[in-house]
Amino acid sequence: MNNLYKNNRFKILAVFIALLLWFYVNNQTDNFWSILNRGNNLYQMEIEMKNLSDEYKIKDSSERNVDILVDKRDFFSTYTRADFKAYIILDDVRPGENIKKVIIDSPVNVKILDIEPEYIKITIDEK
Repeated sequence: MNNLYKNNRFKILAVFIALLLWFYVNNQTDNFWSILNRGNNLYQMEIEMKNLSDEYKIKDSSERNVDILVDKRDFFSTYTRADFKAYIILDDVRPGENIKKVIIDSPVNVKILDIEPEYIKITIDEK
């Protein structure tokens, strides 16, 4: 019976370390908290058009905004819409319809789960 009560400090320390490791590992993947906070991790932002040649103009675009769903890798970090940028690069477009991929710049500790829409149809005309 005395063996059960020996080394109590080490047993308590082992349980504490196990809990810390469990929280750390749980925070590194899609975890329970991110599922509950899906609404807090959805950002809508305007798409920036970059590198359009001076000889062209945008006649029409299928979308002007994009929704991104993110999974925060760090439980203690908070992010706002200003931390993310959505843009498309228009340096190789031609007159007519073009389909371009939306590019997202995000902080290092963030995993992008979904981009809606991922591609945008843009109609280009000459000036």
